[in-house]
Amino acid sequence: MTTETKPNVPHKLQPHVSASDDRKWRQRLPMGEEEVILDVYRHHWFAYASVFFVAASAVLILLILVSVLTGSNSGGGALTHYEDAILAGTILFSIIILLFALIPIWLRAQEKIILSDDSLYQTLQPSLFAGKISQVSLSHVNDVTVRTDFFGTVFGYGNLTIETPGEQDNFEYSVVANAHEAAREIIEAQENYVAALQSGRLPTTFTGSPAYTVPNPQVPPAIDPQEYAEFLEFQRMKRHANERRKQQNQQQNRQAQ
Repeated sequence: MTTETKPNVPHKLQPHVSASDDRKWRQRLPMGEEEVILDVYRHHWFAYASVFFVAASAVLILLILVSVLTGSNSGGGALTHYEDAILAGTILFSIIILLFALIPIWLRAQEKIILSDDSLYQTLQPSLFAGKISQVSLSHVNDVTVRTDFFGTVFGYGNLTIETPGEQDNFEYSVVANAHEAAREIIEAQENYVAALQSGRLPTTFTGSPAYTVPNPQVPPAIDPQEYAEFLEFQRMKRHANERRKQQNQQQNRQAQ
């Protein structure tokens, strides 16, 4: 029995993962042997700091309430004899709150977007004992949108929406560090993959009626490297023009508001 290997997609993007991360994700994800991991996108530190800030705020409010209640009974009130027990209980409860805050922080730390030269993967951790891995081929990526709010503008993060066709769910990934750079890399990898498919350098699992027929699938047509480079440059210029148009529209909307 012979094994057919898929040729790598030619791309200018360079992998930004360490050897240990590469081995780890290859063990966890349904990846091909020839598939190249280009990058792994993680949450911005603000995603974790916001959870800890909420927990710390709850502890601070609790301490203030206990301080007010015990202070009002300092003159021999009913709670005077229980001040030590109340203080000990408050400290214990505060520690429990902070420990429970580590659970959503850990769950968020397991969420990743992994970009390869073939597919896009998303790992989710809905609960402590349940994980989910979603995969979409780069040929099914329609667009990548970056949304930023006030804190995102201040701290430098964005929310990614990776749009897919048909009934497939979009990939939503919030509070991403360097979101615009991540969107650029995903779009560039998608353009490279689609260009390789259209040129016949990659096999396809498409089972519908093809838009064109390759005369001899055993011998892929030769591709002019200069034309291919010009095609990629045109796609990048088109993408940059769309991004500038979006930014202008956002500025006009802010001015109108």
